[in-house]
Amino acid sequence: MSHYAENNQGRQLILSLLLGLLAGAALVWVWGRMSSNWAFFLVGAAVAGGVLTLTTSLGARAYSMMMMGALYGIPIGYNIVFGYRENVLRKTFGNGFPIDITDVFIFPLIALWFVRIFVLNLPERTSLYKRWTLLMAAMLVINVISAANTPDPFFGYSMIFVQIKLMLIFLFIANTFRDAKVLHGLAWAAALALFTQGLIGVEQKLLGVIFTAELLGRDIGFVDTFGLETSLRVAGTLAHPNGLAMFLNLLLPTVIFYALSRGLSFRAAFLWFAIGLALITEIFTGSRGGWVAFASAITVGSYLWLWKQGKNPVAGVSIVAGIGVFGFMSMFVLSASFRNRLLLDDHGTAELRGILVDVATNMISANPFTGVGLDHYTRFMGLYDRTTQFITSEYNETVHNTYLLIAAETGIFSLLLLAAIFILALLSSYRLFVRSQGMLTVWSLGIFCGLITWLVHSLVNHANFYGEYPIFMMFGLIVAMEQIQNRRDREEQLEREKELEQKTLEEALNEK
Repeated sequence: MSHYAENNQGRQLILSLLLGLLAGAALVWVWGRMSSNWAFFLVGAAVAGGVLTLTTSLGARAYSMMMMGALYGIPIGYNIVFGYRENVLRKTFGNGFPIDITDVFIFPLIALWFVRIFVLNLPERTSLYKRWTLLMAAMLVINVISAANTPDPFFGYSMIFVQIKLMLIFLFIANTFRDAKVLHGLAWAAALALFTQGLIGVEQKLLGVIFTAELLGRDIGFVDTFGLETSLRVAGTLAHPNGLAMFLNLLLPTVIFYALSRGLSFRAAFLWFAIGLALITEIFTGSRGGWVAFASAITVGSYLWLWKQGKNPVAGVSIVAGIGVFGFMSMFVLSASFRNRLLLDDHGTAELRGILVDVATNMISANPFTGVGLDHYTRFMGLYDRTTQFITSEYNETVHNTYLLIAAETGIFSLLLLAAIFILALLSSYRLFVRSQGMLTVWSLGIFCGLITWLVHSLVNHANFYGEYPIFMMFGLIVAMEQIQNRRDREEQLEREKELEQKTLEEALNEK
């Protein structure tokens, strides 16, 4: 590095630190002069400016660190929400326009990407990846039309705001992620996220004195009643046990396969410890759908992993199944809450879900193409409740099935687009797994299995697909890793051609 470059980098680092100090001073100054949302936003903007300057100083290293922070920050859940409406009486997925912790990490990188493309005219990769974006854009158009035709479009527009953010994140990752080495950092970020949520979940269940609702400022789960017994279902920092189980399942397969690839080492031991904490916490969530989803995905993943390693996949899966049965029996004997969740009367909870499905199917039958409106399920569900219990009069929740929820709100075309996106993702990740090596193999199989957990769990859980940060990041990684593998294939093909050319030349010389 030249003397000028060193001095320039030093000045940029100093400027970044100064911006950070100014952000801290600004927090003190603005705190008592404007609403907390705007105070946090302005300070966050100053921090983002410092981050942006730091990114230009450190280049690839900062990119890796920011991506790790974005992944780790997903489950933390604290955000600034502009336009939030108080005292909304019905269940909604959207309420205001949020700026999340993940946004603070990743959108400075997106801003820098835009500057390089549109201001500096640098030769940046800018493909739209039409197969993906056309499907996502079609869902977006349907949602915009749906929201615009609802009695209260604010809630629909709130969801669309997040959907647009996630589409930008997808395009950014797909276009800028070029170094497979960064996948190691992302795997560690995923492991740290599992470790953190696992630790919090175990503390909430066993102690309940540190990560309380008062300290976190949100629900930490809820108490379920089984027969005459009660049990706390923990939620970590995600406010709902099913949400925590779904998040853990999205990352667990990747971290498990990464740990398997590390062999026997101190770092691998930490990875297995984080995995163990996360699995214990998933049990403490009491999410039966989450348990089934994880078991289904890890069975498929184990078979594929062993097959790729050249080992007997059937024997290997049998061993995994044996370990699973042993773990199940151990928890059944040792954990009363686990046993109660499976055996005791749940006071109509399971029956309730069937009734909600009836309401949803009535909605879809009456509005198959348009739905009742984006984020308007709970507003109109009473009109379609023909059950003898008239359950919607006392239960202000959507149907516990993501697919029925999407079809009921925005029509069957949205559901078909969702299916097409996941089919594309699963096929792409599987094909990449088959032809890749190293970290590309770990992540492609991890993503493949993680998506399976989401698809299975969504059969009995109402997830907001348009707000699933980890899924859209996974979509972007699939596309980016395909580009990395394509580059490797081209390089290997050129190398083979050179070797063949050299061999032909040597044979010609020998003949002479």
